[in-house]
Parts: sequence; C-alpha cells; structure tokens
Amino acid sequence: PPAADMTRTAYLHAPDDVRKEIIQQLNHLDRGGATTTSSGKDGAHVPRKEDTYIPKTLELVVECSDAYGRMEVDADGKGGEPDERGGVPPRKASVWVSTQSLSPHVQVLSAALSSKYRIQQDQEAALKLARAYDNRRGIPSECRLDTILPKAVRKIASVMDGGAFSSDDSPSPQDVEDALDVTIAYLRRVHLFSFYNACAVAPRVGEVLNGNHAASTIHLRLANADEILELKDGEAPVMDLLVQRLNSSIEKALEETKEWDSSTEVLDKETDAQAKEIEHEESQVEGGWIEDHALIDEDGRARCSFHFCRKLFKDSKFLQKHLIKKHSEFLRAE
Repeated sequence: PPAADMTRTAYLHAPDDVRKEIIQQLNHLDRGGATTTSSGKDGAHVPRKEDTYIPKTLELVVECSDAYGRMEVDADGKGGEPDERGGVPPRKASVWVSTQSLSPHVQVLSAALSSKYRIQQDQEAALKLARAYDNRRGIPSECRLDTILPKAVRKIASVMDGGAFSSDDSPSPQDVEDALDVTIAYLRRVHLFSFYNACAVAPRVGEVLNGNHAASTIHLRLANADEILELKDGEAPVMDLLVQRLNSSIEKALEETKEWDSSTEVLDKETDAQAKEIEHEESQVEGGWIEDHALIDEDGRARCSFHFCRKLFKDSKFLQKHLIKKHSEFLRAE
C-alpha cells in the first residue's frame, strides 16, 4: 500500500442516479471495456450477472506525471536539456473507488440535552458561534447565517438582536427550536462544527464524510424529553455529567471566538506560521533560481534558459516575470 503521505481521498456529492451511472461506467472501464452479452430472439441485449455486478471497491490505474505539474526535465538546474529526449517519465497510480454511498451517523440526544428548557439558550450560543466563524472565514454577507436564518424561519427576522431574542414579540417555542436546528445544521455543513459533540471542529470535509470525526454525527432531539424528565413548565432539568460537559464546551468555544474579527484574525495560527515560513524559503530560493535560468546577452537582452522555451526578452525584468508566470512549477519543485 502507498505511504500515508502519498494517499489522497476525494468525495463525490451527487444525486443517487448520477452516482450510479458514474460507478457503472467506472466498473466497465475497470474491466477493460469488455462486454459480455447475449441476444434473445429479437436481438435485444440480455444483461448477465457479470454485466450488472458491481464490487464494493473498484481499483483503477491512472497515468500521472510530476507532482509539481512539470512536463519537461530541467537536467542541470539551469534549464539544460537531458541526454535523452523526452519529458517527465510517466507514472502510474492506483485509485480505489468505493461504490458504497456514505450515510451519516445519527444519534439521539439525552433527555436532559433535548429539554425545551435548553433550546433558547442553545440557540443564542449557536448563533454567536456561527457569526464568529462567518467572520473568521470571510463568508460573503449574502451567504451568512444572518441572511439565511430569517428566510428559513421567517418569524425570527424581527426579533434577532445580537445573537439573542428580544422580549417583545418573541417567536413561538417551535420557531426558536426550528432556528436552533437550522443554526446547528449550518455550523456543521459550512464550518464543520459539531455543536453537541464537544463543539469540535473538523479540519477538513473528508473527516466529516468518512465518519472519522465528531462532526460526522447528526443529532436528533428526543421528542418527549420533558415528559421523561417529569419537568413542569420552565423547570430546569438536573445538571448531569453530559450537560455539564456540553456547557463547558460551549463556554470554551464562545470564549475562544469572542475576539474573532474578519479583518485581523487569521484562519489558523499554525497554518499561517507555516505559510510564512514557506514564503520566506521561496524568497531565499527565488533570486538564485531566476539567475540560474537567465541568459543575458551583451546588449542587455535576456533569454529564458529552459531548453524547451528559449524566449528572448527586452531585459531581465521581463524575463523574471516570464519565469515566475510560465515556469513556476520548477520554482515550486526547488
């Protein structure tokens, strides 16, 4: 099997009929395009078992080239031509395609977490978190929860006030519950954020789709939670361990996101530091790389030294732009 750092996963989100059609074509391709048919009296095709059978996993072999997108070889690091003609040697990679549809994991919340007593306070917290993440990720205003939620739950529009609900003209309990469901679904779908699973955030969509992260779970509220808890109207449920853990997670998430601002906050401090380090390393290499791939004539004109290019420019400034624009894959490879 390939090394972990060479493994990549991709997911297809499509209607079921489109997914089945793609899988059938890939299955046909995987079998080398062979057809196994028989004809009835009228000459019509009669599918056999091997025509319709689709395994759980298809293994496809695809041709690929250089990881940086290079199609030619820089033999000496200065644009030199290799001893043997030809571009980057073609390589083959195995691609495994699962033919099984992915179903989300569904879990029912406990009675204490499903209590109507929690719904409004959870909605207020979830809305604050969604707004903070929208700011942090730079979500366009027309796509933010503040724009979407009033369209999904119309009575919410007139009473939303800074993440809370005003006392005048309050929405019905069902409106607030619907707003909470929309907000939690928005956090999960847009920001990969699981409200009821310790306010955990998945690092990538794949972790949610393959079921390897807390955000993979869709939570359902227990319909008769207050009856099970034997609560009277407005009475708070007992603060059990699950409730304490969730409250602690929500408080921590709200504290972490309180100061987020789209104009000043970076997406991820660790990622930002890595990006700056890469930019610094590129700047250290770039000057020498450009010099190695420039041929300067006596009259000041500059020629690209790549053996497959050799374009001539008025001066080195134009050549520098050309190298970065047209041959940047070789710089990235350095």
